[in-house]
Amino acid sequence: SRVRGARDVGDHPPIVPLRSPERGEIYGQQKRIYDYVCQHFVASWLSDVTLQRYEATLEVAGFRFQLLLRQRRDPDPGWLRAMPWRIGELSLDLTGLERLTALLRRLDGRPVAWRPTAAALRQRWTEAPKPLTEAELVELMDQHGIGTDASIPQHIQTIQDRRYVQLVDGQGQPIVATHRGGPQGPKGPKGQRAPKRAPGRFLVPTARGLALVRGLSTCDATLCEPEVRALIERECAMVATAELTSAEVLRRNVALFQGKFQRVAGAMNEVRSFFETAPNAQSGEAKNAAKVMAAGDGGSRDMINENHVMAMLFLLFRIVVF
Repeated sequence: SRVRGARDVGDHPPIVPLRSPERGEIYGQQKRIYDYVCQHFVASWLSDVTLQRYEATLEVAGFRFQLLLRQRRDPDPGWLRAMPWRIGELSLDLTGLERLTALLRRLDGRPVAWRPTAAALRQRWTEAPKPLTEAELVELMDQHGIGTDASIPQHIQTIQDRRYVQLVDGQGQPIVATHRGGPQGPKGPKGQRAPKRAPGRFLVPTARGLALVRGLSTCDATLCEPEVRALIERECAMVATAELTSAEVLRRNVALFQGKFQRVAGAMNEVRSFFETAPNAQSGEAKNAAKVMAAGDGGSRDMINENHVMAMLFLLFRIVVF
């Protein structure tokens, strides 16, 4: 039966475990991935998680506060039995607040007067949102119909290779690939293991990426929006279903990108003004990435000229033509 909320894009069948690996057959990152596949497969056969929700409105000196508690019913944790670490994603109150929950259950919607035993006023600054995680970007690309399970990682790797974004951990330290293909943090001194990475995989825009987006937005904002690429992929899919011909899709999109190319070429001086100066060292990018993770602002700077813009437009044009 079809999984609720699932969408079959036809690029590959579901990934399921086939057998139990022999001792020493897989290790490290391979073992973690296979464990996840097995746990996800088992979870897909289990029941839903059942929640009990309590709501209360508290009024103090004329001010009203809305309180919401969601708790799991102990008899049926559902698929959380196979993937218990995902409890945090559901915002479940599994520990603490037992007395308050018991009170709400006894009240059963009836109003009651109560006397606060203590009050405190705390002041704190709001925190800037962190950059997109790699997983969030994948989800957004999927929502907009950009790429498939096979091509989305390639698109993300391309913008890293062209230094439009930098992949960093939760402390802003760059994540680099090892020789065996797995990610790691900055390398430690010779003969020592690399320091342990902070959790998280965030994509921080570099100054090159920010300047490119800002520059292109001044002459054609649609180049920086997902709808253009999504439209191309939808039309290619319509060729597969015989709703459009390949010649028609090619003609329409070549004309579309020729117009965009001419607009950018005509505004090159304005686009160039967004690229000023930048340090060339990789350490400068990592330092600025750490600032972004801490403050939610800024980004590494890098030199760029009109050749980068033309190269990017050519790549977009080539996607359509070839």
